[in-house]
Amino acid sequence: MLAIRNLLVVFACFHATLSHRQPIDDWEQSVAAPPLDSSASNPLSSQPLRLEAIPSASPGEFTTLQHASFPHHKLRIKRLDDFCDPTVNAYAGYLDIISAGSKHLFFWFFESRSNPATDDVVMWINGGPGGSSGLGAFMELGPCSIDIEGTGSNRTRWNPHGWNANANIFFLDQPVGVGFSYSDHDVHVRDTPQAARDVEVFVNLFFEVFEEFKGRPFHLAGESFGGRYVPLFASEIYDGKKRAAKEGRTPINLQSILIGNGDSNPVEIMRSAYDITCTPASGHSPVLGIQPCIQMKSSVAYCHSLMRQSCLEILDHVACEAAIGACDAATMAPLIEANLNPYDVRKECIAERPLCYKEFAAIESWLNLDATREQLGIPESAPRYQGISFAVNGEFGASYDEHHRSDLHIAQLLERGVRTLIYVGVADAVCPWTGNNRTFSNLEWTGQAAFLASATRPWRAPTADDPAPDAIAGDIKSAHGLTFLTINEAGHMVPYDQPAAALTMLQAWLKQELAQSSLNTTQDIPETKFRSHSTLCLLLASVVPAIDAQRMMLATRALLVVCACFHTVFSHRQPADSSAQWVAAHPLDSSASNPLSSQPFHLEAIPSTPSGEFTTLQHALFPHHKLRIKRLEDFCDPTVNAFAGYLDIISAGSKHLFFWFFESRSNPATDDVIMWINGGPGGSSGLGAFMELGPCSIDVESTGTNRTRWNPHGWNANANIFFLDQPVGVGFSYSDNDLHVRDTPQAARDVEAFVSLFFEVFEEFKGRPFHMAGESFGGRYVPLFASEIYDGKKRAIKEGRTPINLQSILIGNGFSNPVDVIPSAYDISCTPASGGSPPLAIEACIQMRSSVAYCQSLMQKSCVETLDHIGCGAAADVCHVAVLGPLEQANVNPYDVRKECTGGWPLCYKEFAAIQNWMELNTTREQLGIPESAPQYIGVSFVVNSDFAAGYDDHHRSDLHVAQLLERGVRTLIYAGVTDSMCAWTGNNRTFSNLEWTGQTAFLNSPTRPWHASATAAADDDQAPNAVAAGEIKSANGLTFLTINEAGHMVPYDQPEVALAMLQAWLRKELV
Repeated sequence: MLAIRNLLVVFACFHATLSHRQPIDDWEQSVAAPPLDSSASNPLSSQPLRLEAIPSASPGEFTTLQHASFPHHKLRIKRLDDFCDPTVNAYAGYLDIISAGSKHLFFWFFESRSNPATDDVVMWINGGPGGSSGLGAFMELGPCSIDIEGTGSNRTRWNPHGWNANANIFFLDQPVGVGFSYSDHDVHVRDTPQAARDVEVFVNLFFEVFEEFKGRPFHLAGESFGGRYVPLFASEIYDGKKRAAKEGRTPINLQSILIGNGDSNPVEIMRSAYDITCTPASGHSPVLGIQPCIQMKSSVAYCHSLMRQSCLEILDHVACEAAIGACDAATMAPLIEANLNPYDVRKECIAERPLCYKEFAAIESWLNLDATREQLGIPESAPRYQGISFAVNGEFGASYDEHHRSDLHIAQLLERGVRTLIYVGVADAVCPWTGNNRTFSNLEWTGQAAFLASATRPWRAPTADDPAPDAIAGDIKSAHGLTFLTINEAGHMVPYDQPAAALTMLQAWLKQELAQSSLNTTQDIPETKFRSHSTLCLLLASVVPAIDAQRMMLATRALLVVCACFHTVFSHRQPADSSAQWVAAHPLDSSASNPLSSQPFHLEAIPSTPSGEFTTLQHALFPHHKLRIKRLEDFCDPTVNAFAGYLDIISAGSKHLFFWFFESRSNPATDDVIMWINGGPGGSSGLGAFMELGPCSIDVESTGTNRTRWNPHGWNANANIFFLDQPVGVGFSYSDNDLHVRDTPQAARDVEAFVSLFFEVFEEFKGRPFHMAGESFGGRYVPLFASEIYDGKKRAIKEGRTPINLQSILIGNGFSNPVDVIPSAYDISCTPASGGSPPLAIEACIQMRSSVAYCQSLMQKSCVETLDHIGCGAAADVCHVAVLGPLEQANVNPYDVRKECTGGWPLCYKEFAAIQNWMELNTTREQLGIPESAPQYIGVSFVVNSDFAAGYDDHHRSDLHVAQLLERGVRTLIYAGVTDSMCAWTGNNRTFSNLEWTGQTAFLNSPTRPWHASATAAADDDQAPNAVAAGEIKSANGLTFLTINEAGHMVPYDQPEVALAMLQAWLRKELV
């Protein structure tokens, strides 16, 4: 915890002007033989001096200056000949604070390259606390930059974008213990207010002894923890103006402050790493995997709540420190595990963590050369230069300095007319632009309303990628002296990543033209707000009341989880023959030593084989997986090529996942690929294939060997489509030694391996657009499976494979948030939400309403506020009984409340039994190549369902995975038949309306419109011939929500023509 704290406080905001050293000789020992001297009795205020009068001096010698108004301070200064940039005058020296254990603050001063006699003065402060200003001077914005390859005495190169182009600039190592600053007797500065007093004296003394600077516009700039330093230092300087006037001195003409990626409000800043790493806020796709992002979101929501309570509402330092530590761990650990640079998430960490930049070590090495120290006049007894001082950082941490807000000081500076520029690189996860945006949007001051009402506009400046002066470099918003500027393609250190843009920004700011620099465009940028979602809160103590229908507690659990959302690709069977028994006599075989990556294959090369025989394929990158596949002759729909087979997962107790693959009826060589997943958990994909959307449908009246009829609305009309039985134990899938898969994350790994292997061995599918679709409990399956596939893209690239081109997900009447979905059966059963009159009697609805309200409260407490699995399961059982009991008593089909239950409760469809009977025919099993020892086909496996229930898998939300997929540009279609009470459209509407992601506001603001589907599949055209009013649609930023009228749980079953029109429009990206 402490280590991570150091990581984030120092290196999350590492640039500073403080560093700790051991005591050295008294300053008088290093000022011998000064060319100029002025004592307090002969103050320089009566002997005006100019900086140009300061001569060069021998190593260790300085000109020493003093002023009567500052009896406890002296200024040692020397000219630097040929230092770094010989084209400008450069100076270095110390502010000596004469007291018990004197302090000595080191500084650099570089004159302007333009007009030093009249140009403004800028002081730069790095952050930390504990970082030296040498880092800013020689890595970012000084007149020269470190050359990490340099080996000579001058290891720098000229910086054409140095901030002294049009300004005189200071770099100050503060407080003592930072960089070259030191104290004589181990004196420490422990907080920013104490440091501010030293800085204020330094600025006043320098401006007073060098009269050319009196009244000159002065600007204080810094970054990172400079977001605390700069506001407090500027406030101290501003408040010192009255004292200066009283003493007859010229007050400092403080014009503005500039803060880059600052830490001015830790409560807002620390939670915002999520925005940069897990949303497109960085200008790029999220850099972390989906599962780490979901974990970070809930952890950050929890620690942010703690920080608000202990750092804002009541400043309890111990509790605040613990909360900050929790946030540090939650936000930085995933970046460390991924080896990403937290200061610029576009990059890997290429130097010793946590600094991640090679320049740090190079600067430290150069400044510690004897030649460099001599030129700067560093006393021999002074300790070595260190770019970052952990000692100073520890001192500030021990005093809880970083717990305090500093944006309040900015508000007061704004009230006094001190212009403020907040500029932020968008790829920084340490002090992110989103947290700064929240901070300054919420800052209360008299200009707040004007600032919020001001437009956000593109800002133009030359960039690293486009040197044109009108290149779009970021976005800008400004009013009443406050300017907020984002810089694209830049991280924590904007002048390092975008030097030309940073210099352009500074020059426009000094000329007071920055706020007007982009007003020639009329394009406004919509505001984006990021909010953390809280899933952790209080512990639940729930009591499940006695219910007279005691028969279900577990049975109803299975009923509602399997049958409320029954379609899946999982099912459990007894052990079958070993994998070695079914790969004999295969026409093609490729072992790991002869991978298919070097023998390109096409699906058309797969031949027909005798019953029980397959073509077996393997790839070197998947040593534990094999693909068995065979062509199906005259199966179901003879007009298209059809294939079936197994993914064999070779391990102790090997698993074998069965699949069907049907080629497109249109253009299989170029059409997209879809994988369909049924729900449950425990339902076979055969239910979807032969009851809903496959190329042929079961004929319940048929008694022959082929008991199907051609489906004119099969989803393979314009797409190649998979149907996969997963996990093992579902449909025709099985394991050798009674292996079980007990949750969706485990199942997801098998599905990702299957998709990756199939697309890799059949090269015609490489890069082909891929879509994952499912329904019911598929509302959990599909988001997690798609997330596993998306996150596998990085691994594929690393291994030299073509990543899966995951384009979209489609979820029909899904079970993605149980707290929203389960209680919503009331809406369909007892209100006109189904499009018709409520199907239940009034008294039954009254009882259901009170029961649902009670169970919903229990679920909120035990499934959301605190995930108490026992309490959550009990609460869900209460809801199941409350919503299904009345429907069962009335013999109403819960999947389509317009109908009676005709196939036996709870499945209610005759097709289920018909499909199972057809699959179990010997002729069907032989044609598909099912091993004789494999168990019989079962459409819904209660064994698998019970395994998942025992693992509490159905307690978890999956809409958070949908949010992460949306953040990564994966389009999402949520479609729902309106007469389904199991996974009701109203519950899905609540889930996705409340889903927190960067497109939420746009989605909520988008209109809900009628959606029309025509008989010719021309969707969204109410003027088309034969247009049919099919439902309503709402869409924005990749998320589409579509309701289908006169359809229940299985939309393709109830509205096949409409469902196909929906799919075709979705694939063409025309549905919206």
